[in-house]
Amino acid sequence: MTSQPTLHSERFVLYPLSDEHLEFQVRLDAIPEVMRYITKRPRTRPEVEERFHIYRGFARNSGMGAWTVCWREHPQDPIGIAILKPLDGEDAAHLNEIEVGYRLVPAAWGQGVATEITRTLIAYGFDELGLSRIVGLTDTENDASGRVLEKAGLTRDGTIVYANETVPFYVINRNT
Repeated sequence: MTSQPTLHSERFVLYPLSDEHLEFQVRLDAIPEVMRYITKRPRTRPEVEERFHIYRGFARNSGMGAWTVCWREHPQDPIGIAILKPLDGEDAAHLNEIEVGYRLVPAAWGQGVATEITRTLIAYGFDELGLSRIVGLTDTENDASGRVLEKAGLTRDGTIVYANETVPFYVINRNT
């Protein structure tokens, strides 16, 4: 069993998701602009709690899961959630892929946060977990997230059907 570590980048600390982060995730997932391209609507508290426990399960078993993102200068003030986890959902279960992703408070948008934390998770996945491939998904209309994934080193590799929608699919292979 691999425990999920605290990760550091130049500007951020990524803390393994813990019970103290649940209320932040509830608030984050209630912001319509944040969830626009993820679920198309804010998540209810029960939905957030379900996802929260799924993420915590990944962390206990694989070193993957979700991290709460904070600026190094403000380690008690979360600005987002970052994930490195098996791609889930009934449409994707057969893919056996590891997904990188994030969601941030709107005040953190446009500052390179998503790119930096995505690069941090990719390095962790390759260097510490020994992954050979990491993927990313975006909503068809979310050009900004596609640019983030490309800046982080992923390449668009067509589309896949995920959650009953055809979405852009990005890939990075170890040593690419």
